[in-house]
Amino acid sequence: MQIAGHKVSLPYTSATLKAAFPNLIKEVWLRKMNISEGRRLKAGLQLKDFASLKKEDKAEIYHWIEENLVLEARPKHLTFSADKALNSAGKLIDWPINE
Repeated sequence: MQIAGHKVSLPYTSATLKAAFPNLIKEVWLRKMNISEGRRLKAGLQLKDFASLKKEDKAEIYHWIEENLVLEARPKHLTFSADKALNSAGKLIDWPINE
C-alpha cells in the first residue's frame, strides 16, 4: 500500500507490532485513514486482556512504534479493543478514530 508516496507492507507491519507485544496484543489490523481522518495509517489492536489495559501499556506501544517503524508505517491512531470490528458476514469493517 502507498502511504505518503512510500510502499508500506501492512502484513509485515502488523506482524512486527504483534510480535513486539506477544503477551498483550492478540491481533493487529492496519487500514489507511479515511480522507476526513488524515493521510496515514490507523491500527486496531485486539488485546488479550482488554480489561487490564493500563496507560503505561498504551504509552509503551506508542513509544515502540515511534522507535521501531519508519514514518510511513507508523499508525497515527491506535484503537484498543477486546474484539474485532466485524460485519454480519464476519468481515473486518472500518472503525472510526474518534476518541
